[in-house]
Amino acid sequence: MTDPVADPPPWRHPQVERALVAASELLEHGWPEDAVEPLNGALALHGDDPEVLRILAVAFWSAGDLDAARTAVRRAITTDPDDVEGYLLAAHLAEEADDVVEARSAWAAAVELVPSDGGLAAAQLVLDLRTGQVDAATYAAATRAATAHPQHAQVNLALAWLAAREGYPGTAERALVAAVAATPADPWPRWQLLRARERRGSTIAVLADAALVLAEHPDAAGPLGAFRRAVVRLASLGTAFIVVGLVLAGTVGVLVGMVVDDPLPPELCCAALIVGVVLAQVAVLRRLGRALPTGWRPFVGLVRRRVPGVVVVPVLQAATLVAAGVLLVLAGTGAPGLADGVAAAAAGGALVAAMGTAGFLGRWYA
Repeated sequence: MTDPVADPPPWRHPQVERALVAASELLEHGWPEDAVEPLNGALALHGDDPEVLRILAVAFWSAGDLDAARTAVRRAITTDPDDVEGYLLAAHLAEEADDVVEARSAWAAAVELVPSDGGLAAAQLVLDLRTGQVDAATYAAATRAATAHPQHAQVNLALAWLAAREGYPGTAERALVAAVAATPADPWPRWQLLRARERRGSTIAVLADAALVLAEHPDAAGPLGAFRRAVVRLASLGTAFIVVGLVLAGTVGVLVGMVVDDPLPPELCCAALIVGVVLAQVAVLRRLGRALPTGWRPFVGLVRRRVPGVVVVPVLQAATLVAAGVLLVLAGTGAPGLADGVAAAAAGGALVAAMGTAGFLGRWYA
């Protein structure tokens, strides 16, 4: 509801001020029909006044007469074409009437009058996105908004929405990063950024963002689901390293054997496999540690409380590596074939179990 101005224009009749006060009180008490009479009286006495017409439009709107409200606000805009409040009210009334054309025109006029207001620029874009009326005017408005308000959270959220809708996920993610930087205490932009990064498969970034959101909002269901899925993917990554290492070790051994007619000793291939897998997993964990804004202790606590089943996967991965190391020692010392077979079976069984557990958890947290 629009309030009367504190300092009325000197040419305004005193009766108009009394009518504005009376109408405002009637609206405040929920009697919009009764507020129409003093406002019409003020207009009859004083002629068209933009503020009186705006409050009259609000009264008609509250009383359920949307057509009369829109007529009143159009009169207000005609009386004062530079009245931003009139354009905003016209935009809301047009949206209420599903008149997208007039709503877009009103928002564009308001943005043109106050280009420094990032909230208006964002609202203009949101209307186009919400109604699906994305055209050349939308892109022009988005360009102006991005130039004028590069650090405005709502503008960047709208730009991210537009970029995602048009199929530019990288641009959307950059806009969301700017929105998070503008309002670091607001969980909504960070949650949108988390969703965008999850869609792009950025596991480390998802874990870092989800850990930060959950540290402040531990009961947030969406970030918790994203955190669980990302932890499962990270745990599965170690298993993938082991599988790829096995394939590479075997392939290298065969290729070298074909070239020099003397296959590499299996002990050397196994040792290279173990060292490579361990180094790869350490590199991933170091990158995760650098990305975590909350530190390792809260992250480990989140995993322990929220995703305890994932702990099984690294345990099985460790069992696989230990069994492979035992197999390496046995092969190097010339142990009987039965011992080698038992160690190989243990390593293979642990690896298959890790893959199965990771797959089960992935479906469980989907």
